[in-house]
Amino acid sequence: MSLCSYCNASLRAPPESRDAQEDERVSWDWGEALIDNVAYMIQETNHTTAYFPFTTLSGVKEQLQVTFCLLPPPHISYFCISYTSGEGTRFVREPRILATQGNLALICVNQGLYPFPRSTDYNFFVYHAPIRGHETPTLQLIPHPKPDFFPWNKYCYFTRGQTGILLRYRTSSGNKQQSPFTPPTPTLSLTHALARRHKSPFTTHTNKEELDAFKIATLCTRFDESGITHYDLFSYDSKANWTCERTTFSSQERPQSFASDRVIMVSGTMVFVDLSHGMLLCDLQQEASPRQLRYIQLPKPVQPRDNFPLCVSSSSFSRDIAVVDDRIKFVDLEIHCPSSQGLPYCWTAVTWSMSVGDSQFQKDGEVKSTDIASSDAALDLGSLFVAHPSLSSHHADILYLMAKPNLALGDPDSTILAVHMKNKTVERIAKYTTQRIGTMDFAYMLTTITKYLAPPGDSKANIRKRGPASLGGTSRRKAPAFALKSGLVQMEEEEEDHSNKPPAMDDYGDNMDLE
Repeated sequence: MSLCSYCNASLRAPPESRDAQEDERVSWDWGEALIDNVAYMIQETNHTTAYFPFTTLSGVKEQLQVTFCLLPPPHISYFCISYTSGEGTRFVREPRILATQGNLALICVNQGLYPFPRSTDYNFFVYHAPIRGHETPTLQLIPHPKPDFFPWNKYCYFTRGQTGILLRYRTSSGNKQQSPFTPPTPTLSLTHALARRHKSPFTTHTNKEELDAFKIATLCTRFDESGITHYDLFSYDSKANWTCERTTFSSQERPQSFASDRVIMVSGTMVFVDLSHGMLLCDLQQEASPRQLRYIQLPKPVQPRDNFPLCVSSSSFSRDIAVVDDRIKFVDLEIHCPSSQGLPYCWTAVTWSMSVGDSQFQKDGEVKSTDIASSDAALDLGSLFVAHPSLSSHHADILYLMAKPNLALGDPDSTILAVHMKNKTVERIAKYTTQRIGTMDFAYMLTTITKYLAPPGDSKANIRKRGPASLGGTSRRKAPAFALKSGLVQMEEEEEDHSNKPPAMDDYGDNMDLE
């Protein structure tokens, strides 16, 4: 009996993998991408490929490799993960991207052998995109915490929608102030006519050790004897290992119920977002103990709950949140369903924004589908049902929408629209086959890791690689090799290979098996 639960479509490249036209690729500034967060278990290699060497407990020397196959939005990019032996079906289920921030991506891989997963069946890797031109991508394995570190013997420490990444920050010297690093933003646009203001994001640092760590964090609920809900911050720090911190609220306002399904970072503050209710803001730069949480309610839903039940099945179906120009921006989508067959679909997108220090959102504006013009004469917005709004964090006025001609279960055909809300136009469209999901489930995420992954020959790659020599840098530290099977690992030192070629099997060190 097979314990695998992956989709057969994950064993071949997506059908739109070569759909982007040459003019789209040339005009793309690599500022952001929409990426399928579920892996394709196939072997593909390019300049983004990162390798992770390990030895199985049976003594077989093996490699894990991760490759990003990136397309200009609104095309859906994808990532591939495989063993270099080519045995893609050795995964129990498809690996997933849980979060991205800056040049980092957190990837969850289930390599267990049991029908009921244990915490050690999940391995978490941090993909490091290169900051400088002479560097190559790397994979780093997150060590497991001590047993029972998480409450309720939580089997998966980090989950999608509940995990955030704080970028490189300062741990050296007596100054503990954390200083997240952000990359330079190219000024080219989604289309040649679409411009974006550019602000220099750099703070100059002279000591290359100042920005030397990153942190991954998640919130877990805890109930005291009186039934009050508390939120504990569990985090992995690349310098300090695993920690658990108690939190308290800075004001009397606190959520009645909260289930995070988005995490964003703004100005050193990690924002856990329940798209149905509100946000918990945790300033990771402050040193106070316990850490302070601040709760801010989201604007009330514009979609009547009794008007279209499908919209309440998932908050991401009609709502999204992002950081745009250092402000938190929120969008809510109201879908006007036709009263009878043959009438067009209509929708209204409403946006709000706030700075991290504000106490509430301010309405920015709204756009109606009936006011939107399309550059594609064949596109009939009234014939398409839209959902899953995704706010661009790179182009302030762009909203991505998934659209389908019908909601029939098993219909894989869909379209991704790039809507310019200010100009009220559909800038571009792209086909997307939802072959691994049922109907209109959430299937992709927006990422800006592309700023670090432009091809070496692309002139725009030089834009993102400018910056102080202190940011990043190639370390001559030895890279670890591991024994890995069913989540069990053994670390051993091995010389780091700075080329983008898979290390030779004969170069692996002898690893001790773990029982």
